[in-house]
Parts: sequence; C-alpha cells; structure tokens
Amino acid sequence: MVTTRVARVALPDHAGQKYGYGLLPSLLEPGTYAVDPGDGRPWQPLQPEPEIYGVRLMRYCITGPADRIGIAPGDVRRTVFIWERLGGCCCGWDGQYGPNLACAKCGHPVATRVDDCGFWQVVWLEPDAVRPVAVAGPVQRVMDWEDLSSTPPVDQRGYWSPQWEASVAVALAHLLTVSDGKQVAVPDGPVAEVFRQAIDALFPPGPPELHLVLAGPGLPAAITDIALVPRHPQTGEVWPCEAGAVVPLAADVWTYLAFHDDRRLLPAAYGMPAGVRRDDPPPLLPNSLFRPNTPAALIDL
Repeated sequence: MVTTRVARVALPDHAGQKYGYGLLPSLLEPGTYAVDPGDGRPWQPLQPEPEIYGVRLMRYCITGPADRIGIAPGDVRRTVFIWERLGGCCCGWDGQYGPNLACAKCGHPVATRVDDCGFWQVVWLEPDAVRPVAVAGPVQRVMDWEDLSSTPPVDQRGYWSPQWEASVAVALAHLLTVSDGKQVAVPDGPVAEVFRQAIDALFPPGPPELHLVLAGPGLPAAITDIALVPRHPQTGEVWPCEAGAVVPLAADVWTYLAFHDDRRLLPAAYGMPAGVRRDDPPPLLPNSLFRPNTPAALIDL
C-alpha cells in the first residue's frame, strides 16, 4: 500500500489556491483524503518555459486529471522521487511536470507531491495508478453539525486568512448563479464585511431585489430569498434549508460568521479598570478590506 489508513473528507475550497510566497501548511489533515473532480479539461504536462530577452518565464500547473486523490504528505508510503520531474520554484516541488513520485517496488508513477512556497502541501495520487483497499478498524465518526469548528479570519499580523479568501470566493460564485444577476442585500455585521464590497462590484447597481441571510445549526429557521448555509467538512453535505435558494459556505468560515462578533466595544464613560482590559484583550482586526481570492471563484465556476 502507498498510504496509511485514511478516511474521506470534502475537498477544501482552497485546494487549487496559490497564495503568497511563503511556505503553507498541509492542505489536508493527517489520516484524511479528498477527491478533486477537476475542472473538465484534460491534463497536459507543461512544455519548457519560454524565454523573453533571455529571461525564463515560469509557469505553474496546480491542476491535473479528474478524480485525483489528495492526501497529507506524511501519509504516503513506499514511494521514491522521479528526479527528472522535480520541477519547482524555490523551496520545494510544484508538480508542473506531472507525477514525481513512483512506486518503490515497480517504478510506476503513482503520485505528485506539491510543497513549494505559495502552494498548499499535498500529495495527489493518480486515479489510474491506485485503488482503494478496505482495512479493518473503527469506522470514521461523522461530526455533528453542532460540533463544527471555526477558523479565525485574520492571523497575528492582521492579514486575512487565505482559507477565508478562497471559501468566500467560491460562495460568491454560487451567489452569482442563484441570484440570476439581481442585486442582493446582506445584513450588517460580519457577513457584510466579507461579502458586501464584492457584491457591489459584481452585481448591477440599484435597489436590492433579493436578500441573503445566514441560516444553519443553532440559528432560527430562515424564510428568505437566499440562505448562506454551512457545507459539512467531512461529507460535503449542505445544510438543508427552506429558503428560495442556498449558497454553501465552508463550515469553519460559516461558524465564525454565525457565532463570533469581533466588533470593538465603545469605552465606558470613565474607562475600564486596567486589570479588566488586560484580562480581556481586544480581538485581532484586519489591516485591510476583505478581497476574495479570484482564482478560487473562477475554478468553482
């Protein structure tokens, strides 16, 4: 076997994202796998990079054939590198030349490792080179909707989370589809902070014809035009809702929007005692307006 025991989860929205120039963590948690349906285009290995005025232009390929299986890099077993296919940019391999891992026993290409800077680290197993094998042991427990975790929107430096940028972009792609080009109103608060600027730019001007509200576990039933609902991180199931239409959003982003309020409180008339302020520091706030990740939205469309 070329992997440890793994259980299936939904493909993260940021699976095809290239973000910044630093080293990113693993795309998937250890012990899990996800299947990428692809974008419908046949995969073609990249030709040598062209040159202009003696400068080589670097190109990237972060998609591959349909139904590739992604796993955490630490879960791969009994493979060796195919040295002539280890193309990369700076700190690792970007997979631009196709499968770069082979079976250690037979030498057949079986997977592509991606771990260069700016890419989420993952090993993509080729669907025609591997097959699932049932193993004995406990069955994976499916998380209850009420147990969904959340991902903060900003890091310690005040930068927006790349997961948020990708997940909101994918939700916007769905919103554009279900709204049929009509202007959409969003409620004030966290939802407006991440959606309103993009909606104002993407949708036609004029008074809103449709309304978008949060709906899901722990919230009142929503009777509305469009409901923004969580998508289960393991099964990919979308929260059932009686709204006119639903827009799925990654569960960890949805949970934060639904149950966290990061607005600063106004100081009291005579201020707060120093000890209270020290024990309850203000939340981290972003240092810029939110901007969805454009490639993520295009990939979803």
